[in-house]
Order: sequence, then structure tokens, then C-alpha cells
Amino acid sequence: GFLLDPMGDQPLHAGIAWELTLPYPPQVPGLAGIPLSYHVGADLVRAAAVRWAGVEPYALLNREEPTLWAIALMLALAGLARSLGGSPLAVALAPWTVLLADFSFVCALVPDARWWSDTFRSNLLISLAFANPVVPALALALGCLIALDRHESGEGPAWLGLAVLQAAAVPWFKVFLGAQLVLSFALAALLVARSSRGADATPPGARR
Repeated sequence: GFLLDPMGDQPLHAGIAWELTLPYPPQVPGLAGIPLSYHVGADLVRAAAVRWAGVEPYALLNREEPTLWAIALMLALAGLARSLGGSPLAVALAPWTVLLADFSFVCALVPDARWWSDTFRSNLLISLAFANPVVPALALALGCLIALDRHESGEGPAWLGLAVLQAAAVPWFKVFLGAQLVLSFALAALLVARSSRGADATPPGARR
């Protein structure tokens, strides 16, 4: 499995998972004495499975995680479609959009595209197949948005706490996606502030 690893980073993540089962602080695999500084959310899950369930990291990376992360993302997509007011058909179809492969299947018609599903190098289907941490990070980000929607619908402050918890967990799985989530919240706050100032500047007669 180590020699034939197709993506190149599975040995690294397996090593990080083993490091996280050892006393703190974890070190960079293969570099003794160098502290590890990395988004380790998925590796913490693997380390917990090693310690308490006896499941080795390679087993998780190749069997359990692709299935679990895919189910989590598909459920999150269905929940988001429901939050956006989608029809029952839209809610039922939304989870299966992960199989669209960024529409790169069109490249299958090109003779030179031998591995068409990875033509654009950012394919979600590839990330699902190889348990890339971006998949659970995306599920958490979507879960955060769903929880915020439930909170704004008046279903209680517990949903706001769940949204904050999921948002805080995103950068531990994929720091770049965490930065994008923060940026989206900042832009949303600016739009809300701008619309509020516009409403305050509107004459009372015009508001009616």
C-alpha cells in the first residue's frame, strides 16, 4: 500500500495519525524533533480510531472513510437544498451532484484524456475516492450554513452553537476552506450592514 499509493499523501496522513497516538507534541513523520504544524482534523479522527477501535489508518483511508465522508457530504447537500426551499425532487437529486465530476466526463470524448475524471485537478469525485480532508471539511461548512438557517428560522440558540462549533472545526480539516468560509461570512456581514444603512436612509413615507 505504501509503495503503490496513487495520490502520494496517504503515507503522510497515515504517519500523522500514528504520531497523534503518541504523547504530545506530535512530530513530522520521518523528521524526529520537528513539531507538526498542520490541519489535522481528519488525522485526529484516524488517531482516535487507532487508539479506541484498533483500526489502522490505511484501512480507514481505503475503506471506511470514503464511504463515511461521502454519506456525510450527501446528507449535507440534501439538507442545504431543503434549507434553500428546494422542491422534494431537488432535495432528492442534490446529494447525487457529487457524481457529476465537475462535468469533466465530457473530456472522456477527448482521446488524450486518459483519466478524464481528474482533468481539472480539483474534482470532488476524486477527493471522495481518496478520502481527501476537503470532503469532511465541506460537509462541516454546509452543516454550519444549515444550522445558521435553523437558528434564523427561530428554532433556538442551540443551532447557533452548533453552527459555531462546525465553523470552528472546518480549518482543522482544510485550512483553505476555513479561510473561504470566514471570507464568505465577512462579505455577508458587509452586505447586511449596507442594506441596513440603506433602509435607515429611506424616508418613512417611502418605506410604506
